[in-house]
Amino acid sequence: MSNTFCILPFLHINAYPNKKLKVCCYSQTFLENTNLENDSISDAFNSDEYKQIRLDMLNGDKPKFCDVCYKMDDEGAESYRVKWNNDYSHLIQKYKNKTRKDGYNYPDFVRLDLRPSNICNFKCRSCTSEYSSTWIEEQNAFKQFLGIAIDSNKTEINITNFDIDKRYLKNIEHIYFAGGEPLYMKEMYEFLSNLENKEKIEIHLNTNFSLVKFNNRDIFEFFSQFKSINFGISCDGIGNIGEFVRTGFNTNNFINNMNLLNEAKKKYSNIKHLFQYTCSILNCFDFPNFRKEMYHMGYVDSDSQIRFGFAEYPYWLNVSNFEEKQAIIDLYTRLDKTFNYNDLKTEIKNFVIYLKTNEGHPENTKDMFKTYINFGNDFNKTNIPNELEYLKKYL
Repeated sequence: MSNTFCILPFLHINAYPNKKLKVCCYSQTFLENTNLENDSISDAFNSDEYKQIRLDMLNGDKPKFCDVCYKMDDEGAESYRVKWNNDYSHLIQKYKNKTRKDGYNYPDFVRLDLRPSNICNFKCRSCTSEYSSTWIEEQNAFKQFLGIAIDSNKTEINITNFDIDKRYLKNIEHIYFAGGEPLYMKEMYEFLSNLENKEKIEIHLNTNFSLVKFNNRDIFEFFSQFKSINFGISCDGIGNIGEFVRTGFNTNNFINNMNLLNEAKKKYSNIKHLFQYTCSILNCFDFPNFRKEMYHMGYVDSDSQIRFGFAEYPYWLNVSNFEEKQAIIDLYTRLDKTFNYNDLKTEIKNFVIYLKTNEGHPENTKDMFKTYINFGNDFNKTNIPNELEYLKKYL
């Protein structure tokens, strides 16, 4: 197997509400000549561009859309490419063998990563209107404040219905939904309702978990028909920090819904959950406290229920561009020794490697941070919480 190979482009597709596609969600670049404006997902899966990506990987070349993983490989971090190859090692030879000389691969999907809409009820500070409709008004106002022209294609509600022929879903094992907020999207419920062999399919949702009913239907009952439902709960802190970082987040509602989730687990054995923490300059020191609180409140039993990522963009929230960088490296290096789950250890290790190797420091980072935070506070009538005292020197 070549050292550029990744199994995902052979059995998986990643589609967005703007009808664009990526090789996977970790890629920083949308495919340039492949989208869902006129083609179905199955046709897009065998576009000239997509076929070339597969051929490049089989020949040991590096598709430009996959730079993020090749960079991680070069830096000594464990890339997502390596992770997926390990997870699907039993399928690699099968999917290689059925790939034609021109790169065509019959769309026999094992995984899907779908984002039906950007409709969302939260406005997380590190997000944009492309992934949250709640951002549209503030983002337009911020651009006008900066004198930047508004691109109407990026400041509207987008909805895509993913109509995939059932022939291509016979071996589907795992479907990941994000948004927007998937638990608000009727498109997600409609897609899942029409699936066959639900008892063989694992569902994973990237959700803010701010509701447990949709159209008066209990979501736990709805998902009980699937092999498993894993709620990947995006939460970047609780209390004052959580409510500042994620406009719309309410700690009391979070606690209530988490308690209902724990009760539902007693009724439905297929329910799982984990927390997905996105680290930025706004909450970088709070992760140890968040982890401790999740244990204390009975919401996690082990570190296998915690995932850690970090915000590279917008760059004015990227930890590596602030003078706190070394303190964060030291904190997370010490923290690494306390974890009891390898995936979380790897994610933290990769974060530290990124901080140590990333030399990009845009000169206007602090000016943009000041402008961005002050504008957001005025627009949303919020204030920097006392827990983030270290940020006030930048304002």
